[in-house]
Amino acid sequence: MNDFPPCDPEILKNGKCIAIMADMEPEDYEEMCISLSGKGYPTDWNFMGGRAVIRTLGNPEEAQSELQKMFEEAGNPTTYIIWHEG
Repeated sequence: MNDFPPCDPEILKNGKCIAIMADMEPEDYEEMCISLSGKGYPTDWNFMGGRAVIRTLGNPEEAQSELQKMFEEAGNPTTYIIWHEG
């Protein structure tokens, strides 16, 4: 079990999916969403079918770009992004 709060209901209902990801720890998804939210893209995640679904209420194209930059800076350019709309 983890101590993370459930996905923000508004983001879960109205957010645009920017990625479906796998092979990361829940702490990593949480940290990534907190970082994106801090950059002006309200973002949260939830598990669905064994994958993490990343959603944002911000501009989805810009949020995807920020997400990609985060992975490039970490040395993993697209390693964990399975799918994104766009």
